[in-house]
Amino acid sequence: MIKDFEFYHGAALSRIVHNESFVSIKRFNSEDNSAYLINDSVGLYIKYSTKRLTPWRFTFLREHHEIIQRMKQLVH
Repeated sequence: MIKDFEFYHGAALSRIVHNESFVSIKRFNSEDNSAYLINDSVGLYIKYSTKRLTPWRFTFLREHHEIIQRMKQLVH
């Protein structure tokens, strides 16, 4: 069975793959399965909402900020 995060992450990653001729996508070493490295040079953190209508609100916890900061340090 496909998990919700796999469904939504797949949609986002599919857009990237279909707009590039070569793409390397690696899961960033994170505990929450939301962080990826694209071509070893771009960090991507995916949040999604199952709410149908706007406004969509996202909460970034301290752990999310820390993961994003680690990705930023790695790719720069």
